[in-house]
Amino acid sequence: MKMGIELVPEVAVTVARGDFINMRLMVDGNSIQTSLGEDEFAFTTTVLRGKRLAATGRRNRLEMQDQPLGMGPAQVPPALAVEMGEGTRIAVDMEVRNSTLLDMGMLVHCLGLRVVDDQGETLAHFPLARPDVTVSWPRRGRFLVDITKPLLNASRVA
Repeated sequence: MKMGIELVPEVAVTVARGDFINMRLMVDGNSIQTSLGEDEFAFTTTVLRGKRLAATGRRNRLEMQDQPLGMGPAQVPPALAVEMGEGTRIAVDMEVRNSTLLDMGMLVHCLGLRVVDDQGETLAHFPLARPDVTVSWPRRGRFLVDITKPLLNASRVA
């Protein structure tokens, strides 16, 4: 199965010049190297609810000239889906440098995840504040989000 992850604000999130979010998928505690996504912001902007703040599978630096006429809602390019392989536990490993999102409480309050397939179609979308999403906070700015249960629940609905 191929999938990618997009980090999506549940409320508007401000990012400053030099902020970044790195994400990678993990299966049973093993990192999938091709899933690494690196998003860096070259200017201060606000990413609105529902727009992409970060995504897996590619490297991106969001520049002012990427915006139509230097204006409009900011968002990073879509995730690139990667082969997941076999496993029972799926997690997203995130490293964040953003003054609002360094704290687990704010991260969980502000963000959600969109799971996409290799065609860019949404397989699941859920806030990190859901009770079946487990977020670990090994250190400031570093998070491990276990998405096994919400993915299982989403596949039962589909």
